[in-house]
Amino acid sequence: MPTASSGRRRDPAPAERAPEATPPAARSRPAPAPEPRPALRRVDARIEPGLESLAEPVMAPRGKLSGADPWAAHAAMAGLEGAGSPVPARNAATTPPPRATPLIRPEPSPRQAPPAAPVVAPGAASLAAPPPAAPPAEPPAAPPRHRLPWSRAPKPAEAAADRLRALGGKAGLAPSSEPAPPEPAPGQAPAPATPRAAGGADLPLRPLLEGFGALVALLLLDLVMRGNGFGGWPVSPFALPVLYVAARHGLVPGVAVALTAGLLRIGIALSSEAWTANAWVEPLAWPCAAALVGFFTDRARQRAEAADQAAAGALLDRAAIAESNDRLAARALELDARLGARLQAATAVFEASRALGHGTEGVIRGATGLLRAATGCTACSFWLAEDHTLHLVASEGWPADAALSHHFLRGPLVDAMERGRGALVVTRPADRLALAGEGILAAPVLSPWDGLVLGMVKVEDIGFAELALDTVAALEAAAGWLGAALADARAREAADAAAAAAGGALPGGGMMVAGDDAARAVAAMATLARRVGFDLALLSAQIPAGPRAAAALEATRAAMAETFRGSDVLVEARLDERRLSVLLPAAGLGGAEIAAARLRALLAERAPAATAQVIVGVALLNQAGAPRG
Repeated sequence: MPTASSGRRRDPAPAERAPEATPPAARSRPAPAPEPRPALRRVDARIEPGLESLAEPVMAPRGKLSGADPWAAHAAMAGLEGAGSPVPARNAATTPPPRATPLIRPEPSPRQAPPAAPVVAPGAASLAAPPPAAPPAEPPAAPPRHRLPWSRAPKPAEAAADRLRALGGKAGLAPSSEPAPPEPAPGQAPAPATPRAAGGADLPLRPLLEGFGALVALLLLDLVMRGNGFGGWPVSPFALPVLYVAARHGLVPGVAVALTAGLLRIGIALSSEAWTANAWVEPLAWPCAAALVGFFTDRARQRAEAADQAAAGALLDRAAIAESNDRLAARALELDARLGARLQAATAVFEASRALGHGTEGVIRGATGLLRAATGCTACSFWLAEDHTLHLVASEGWPADAALSHHFLRGPLVDAMERGRGALVVTRPADRLALAGEGILAAPVLSPWDGLVLGMVKVEDIGFAELALDTVAALEAAAGWLGAALADARAREAADAAAAAAGGALPGGGMMVAGDDAARAVAAMATLARRVGFDLALLSAQIPAGPRAAAALEATRAAMAETFRGSDVLVEARLDERRLSVLLPAAGLGGAEIAAARLRALLAERAPAATAQVIVGVALLNQAGAPRG
């Protein structure tokens, strides 16, 4: 019969076994975390004839084990099977089944007492059914813990290390082959570590065995010598095992050995002469000495364990910090690469924008190059709007046999462009309907001055890696740049035509925009500079009022035209305020100062008397790399 101390059956295997349905295969059976072992009792019962079907193994109270493997039920009920236990997991294929006898039942605790099974008479046992397993009871709630005023609060560094370890556990660490131990319940203390069976581990009875063994050896030595209890010795040797056990194993074993040694010294080896001479006082001092030495031993052991735990925690913290540092370094490298790619893209876009020629024809020639530099597409096109119709004016990357339209009449695509709500993406159902298989991305080209639709840019083919949210933003930025360039080109052409018709063309082929159009041009260029991120400066010449104002104005206009001959800068003339201004894109404050110095030199050289009071100044409208407000 099994006993309560063994926790598993040791009955001989039956002579015959039922054939198994599956081939024998060794498998490990993870068990739940060891719980406090309840008191076990042995139940003896006899199996009546015809009641073999009722003689089934008793299930564990938690109901998580199968009755087909009673060995697992035994080990789980005794808390011996599973990870961290000296009892290995048994193999159901090689372990003989138990006899048809009731197994060990756990003794119910006062808080969790299942209903007692009714006593069944031998005659009526065949009509009674086995009692169902008791439902698992909830663990008692943990009492509230009150923090003492002198208890140490967790440091911020420890909390940060815990967060780093948690992040390291979530970052995809390789899962271990062994199942992780389950976390204890809120009201349940963690299970103590099971002593290992390997050598070098301290067993619970080791201190007592060492102390009692030393006392027995001293008794034998006393019997061999004379049997007077070492009466002639200045100090009794019985104190040596007491001090050894207290210094080696701590307070409780030391006091136990001290009490035993005192009883032996007083009750066995103390003569009447020694009793009269107060020799019984020395054994009474041994428990006090053992308590003192054991107390310091326990304190030293606790400090050593705390130091070991702190060292282990420091190693874990260092590993977590190193892993986080590696992740941060990898992220920094990734961000550096992305920043470099964006800088290269911005440089390519700026170079492509500088390649835009003068006038409408120059903008059309450089539009596709700007689109490819901004989005990285392989096929794109540029369209101009006229009378609610889009006409293809430039394309690049189209195959020779492409069945794409060259004109878009009034329809969903034209209506979407006129609404000007942003780029069209083929991944959206409404945009896919508007594109009608004619492209992947499309964006309207709007005038920055009045929002008038000037045309459309469309991407017909683009790589999968380049199609991202940044690509849509880059396409919209390129469309805005083209809109500003096209509006400026048309404004210049209109101003040149008006000045030529009125006979007021600037000498040297300069361009002039007057009044409110000039203000809108400056505002649009400043907005574009802040959006794209390039330097923009403004050079101004203030003409003073007086009898020589007209001569100074004409001399200043001629000097500006000579200074910026062959460039694509925009000259703004405001005759009411008597100021002439020049926008200098891609020129910082230093470049604007150089242009101002050249203009002053030309004014002093050609008309010193008329332009002596002309004030030339510069202003920085936008600086590349400055934070956007």
